[in-house]
Amino acid sequence: MSKVKLLIVATVAISMVGCTSYRTTWIKKYEKQIDVRQDKLLVLPVATHGFKGGTAMQLAIEGAIMAGFMATFGPKNAISLQPIKLLLKPLGLHNLTYWMSWGVYNYLNWYGRRYAGDLTQGSRRGTLAKALPLIGKLVNSLVGLLAKIPSSPVPADYKFKYMVVMDVMNYGKPWYGFGKTRRIRFVGGIVDIQEKRVVGCTFMTKNIIANKVGTLAAMGMLAKSVKTRFKMLFGKRDMPAAPAAPAAPEARPAEG
Repeated sequence: MSKVKLLIVATVAISMVGCTSYRTTWIKKYEKQIDVRQDKLLVLPVATHGFKGGTAMQLAIEGAIMAGFMATFGPKNAISLQPIKLLLKPLGLHNLTYWMSWGVYNYLNWYGRRYAGDLTQGSRRGTLAKALPLIGKLVNSLVGLLAKIPSSPVPADYKFKYMVVMDVMNYGKPWYGFGKTRRIRFVGGIVDIQEKRVVGCTFMTKNIIANKVGTLAAMGMLAKSVKTRFKMLFGKRDMPAAPAAPAAPEARPAEG
């Protein structure tokens, strides 16, 4: 593909990555309480579903989302487990992102702030019933996992408070080349893993260009918008600026 065509595809893709719909809900007790310079974010590997292109494309999508997220918070404030994703499967933690993402989203839809985010409360628990027992297992395994991350900005025995989960799914038309589109849905959540409480969750659906360049461009922009959606959780002085990147347009999140 020529450079001109690549530029056209990327431009069109970026023009289409505006959210067609979104909903962001958070627990009030956490408003302006997260200081990522003090309480680092533990970012679980991205979960993807339904994308064509095999393992190579799956890895590219996961990498684009994680890179976009890390670019907004900085590698010293968010510690990604994406580089050691394969190590989670032998520990039985490979589905934790998926179960927790949709678990916290459904929890907030069902209960809102009824239980102040306490994930152990309520009868309609869905995938949380599978995810919650794994949080303790993850925490107990972190010393060994962090030790395997090259140049980790935190010591292996660091006590994380907040965990980030991100899941993206393709549920639109299959892609057949330039000019085609598909619809994706994205769920991102923040969990207080010390208290087992949901902090906040954002759900977004978008139409994107259905080819590799368009998909990856959209994924990066999608992840960067997460900080905007959760802006009420961070104090202004504690929000790290995106390094040499234009600020994303602000959108007022809807509370549940």
